[in-house]
Amino acid sequence: LGDVYKRQIATLADTKQTRRELEEAIALLQTRGLDGCGTPGWCDHISGEMHTGVLIVWDPTHIRVENRDTEGRAVATEVEEGRIVSVEVEEVASCRKWTQFGVYMPVRQRTATVVRPTWEKLTEALDATRGEYMIGGDFNAETEEALRERGAQRATLADRLFQQMLGDGGRELLTMADEATYRAGTQIDNWVVTSGLASCMGRTSTMPGVCGCLLYTSDAADDMQCEDL
Repeated sequence: LGDVYKRQIATLADTKQTRRELEEAIALLQTRGLDGCGTPGWCDHISGEMHTGVLIVWDPTHIRVENRDTEGRAVATEVEEGRIVSVEVEEVASCRKWTQFGVYMPVRQRTATVVRPTWEKLTEALDATRGEYMIGGDFNAETEEALRERGAQRATLADRLFQQMLGDGGRELLTMADEATYRAGTQIDNWVVTSGLASCMGRTSTMPGVCGCLLYTSDAADDMQCEDL
């Protein structure tokens, strides 16, 4: 979490938290001067193991979330439980607003009946979003360029759906990852932004997190003032 203080906003994917644990984690973040929202994972009732889960974390001195419930918690939209969550944010310094998505997409080796519906839900949510947006997390998919650079023989369904999401339907999305983000040499973790936000993005990075989770961070430029917008 110390890396969030250096940046502004982050996504933790595959958190494996119950809803209660998610609420407790957010409460803990708030005692550390941070804030967050997310979607809990799901429990395999046979093995008792938790799977999936997403947590978006931000530094309130840089990122503001005005939409809150009666208990003061940030109101998030759960696009798909355990997989996709979004929240409306505003950069304090510039008053620049966007929708922040956090994702943990299905492992690409899974069947089409598992992979395709989640990608369709994400794409539908993006198309329904007004204004700019960012997506951070574990996409479990790679761009054509990343596949080509590491000599992959073929693209999986998830890879193809990722590529379609980036460019179909009039979307002009850019990926910020520029190196391998997983120990296998793949680039499945990424930070995706609309073209209107690309120029204000700083360096993005990935790093190992707790319990096998991954942390994605982003800098946004703060050279604009509210009155300039």
